[in-house]
Amino acid sequence: MLLHDFRFAGWSLGDFFRRSHFSKEYSRRLAERGHEVILYMLHQEVESLKEFERDGYRVKVFPVQFDFPPFLKFGNSHSLKITRELSQDEPDIVHFNNYYLWSFPYVAKWAMQNSVRIVCQYHGAGDILQSAKRAFIPILQGVDRYLVAKDSEIEYLTGGLGVPRQKVLKFPNVGVDPSVFRPSGERTREPSLIYVGRMSPMVQNLGEKSPWLVLDTMAVLLKSLPEATLHMVGDGPCLQCLRKVAEAKGIGRSVTFHGYVANDLVPPFYSRSWATFIPLQLDAIDPYWEGSLKESLACATPVVGFNQGVKDYGGGCQRLGHLIPPDPAAGGKMLCEILGARARLDEAGRRGRAEVLRCCTWDLVIGGLEKVYSSLAQP
Repeated sequence: MLLHDFRFAGWSLGDFFRRSHFSKEYSRRLAERGHEVILYMLHQEVESLKEFERDGYRVKVFPVQFDFPPFLKFGNSHSLKITRELSQDEPDIVHFNNYYLWSFPYVAKWAMQNSVRIVCQYHGAGDILQSAKRAFIPILQGVDRYLVAKDSEIEYLTGGLGVPRQKVLKFPNVGVDPSVFRPSGERTREPSLIYVGRMSPMVQNLGEKSPWLVLDTMAVLLKSLPEATLHMVGDGPCLQCLRKVAEAKGIGRSVTFHGYVANDLVPPFYSRSWATFIPLQLDAIDPYWEGSLKESLACATPVVGFNQGVKDYGGGCQRLGHLIPPDPAAGGKMLCEILGARARLDEAGRRGRAEVLRCCTWDLVIGGLEKVYSSLAQP
């Protein structure tokens, strides 16, 4: 289940079917292994339920009937037709992606009332009303299995919400295909960095990716390292605005916006870069969490994430890259020091690919998911 619309991304329904998305990858790979898969999703363009056949699985696209709570930019879209379709489809397992969506309570309640096993997977928790969801603790505790990529979220579920520890499994949020995402090309001679992701509006916190923070940090870096360059790969509702911001900051000649790039054409961008920006609050650089982080490491390119607790270079050192403070002045200064240690970055990248091959390939992820499903199917 992927029960959000795509206004936040600016994607049409055609964009969803043409472009890479983790939900389609899960569905296709499970279907290839003989499972009957139906992907439920919402989209703002449709006015009635639409059904499609794709790569061995079915897709049901529901119209958005209303938004609640109001004023949120993501995760508050609803269709009351979903539980009716569930009753008709009679699934053995409901796999709910992102249990912080506001549709989660009534879908989970339907599963429990109908003795259907429910698996919930963590894909982030960005909205400002997360604390209000403590009202749904009984439902959260009744889920059969949680698949969670972040240690801090595991602690929150088991400690703050009282979910039994045996119900929570540390599990990658998505996989990566190492035959596609692999080292391909030499690093640039001069320092080059990359951001891969949505060109999204400004965020209030680093629970969501912030390309704005990337530009702010890069503007500081370029004062000390004017030969550095930045590649911004991806599109979204703020692409043109971010272009203007780069020009206004006087860094337009050092920043290239590539727009949308097909998945199989992205690896050379990673491979040529010295490091990849992951503009999120990261407790650690952990390959279990975040899609572009995995892709970058699979290409043997280390990552630079953000952490408010980092005060100095040594405090930000990680096996697979580096953490820097989100304050652009401090982060840009530290980034200059990081780029001065090229040999350390290369070694972190090599370790990163080995780590991804150990735990996060799509074959491993789907195999692990099948084990979860099988354990729940047993009486």
